[in-house]
Amino acid sequence: MKIPVLLTACLTTFCLTAFTFCGFAQTEKRNVIKTNLLSPLLRAAHLNYEYGLSKKTSAQLGFMYLFGVQQTDTKFTGFGITPEFRFYPQENATQGFFLALSPRYQSYNLEVSITDNNGNPATAEATWSSVGAAFLVGNQWHFPKSITLELYGGPSYNVGNIKVKSGSEENFNVGFLSGFGLRFGLMIGIAF
Repeated sequence: MKIPVLLTACLTTFCLTAFTFCGFAQTEKRNVIKTNLLSPLLRAAHLNYEYGLSKKTSAQLGFMYLFGVQQTDTKFTGFGITPEFRFYPQENATQGFFLALSPRYQSYNLEVSITDNNGNPATAEATWSSVGAAFLVGNQWHFPKSITLELYGGPSYNVGNIKVKSGSEENFNVGFLSGFGLRFGLMIGIAF
């Protein structure tokens, strides 16, 4: 129950902060609220807010929530928080080609259906938390009516820790959450 409350509080704060900057939005388009178009495929929800700090830089904060994603036998439910710093070499922050450094914190509840020592069905449970970072390359386009489209990708690295509540560590498949990986996305948003 704590995760939905935390997520709601974070999203509310995020939206209020976005609307605070509406005065700048009419002329500079320094703000972008966006979501990942790939999220429904992953049974996830993403919400990101980007703010132009200068002509060449911006900061972004992203929230992600997974709604019971299945990886082999392991079910993941939880959230991730992704702050990001972006550099736009063409001096047009929030628009065009960018390079980004993107750390991430993730926290998931894990469940696996197992058979206990007596042959009865049971559920193994654990929590997984990780920290990591990615180096991203991408482009964000602005279209009429303040619509944005962004494509990005790049290598990532994560390290994590599993805490078993029931069952054993061998019951859980978390290998894809650790080590080197690839982070990518296709975002749609509104600039203001």
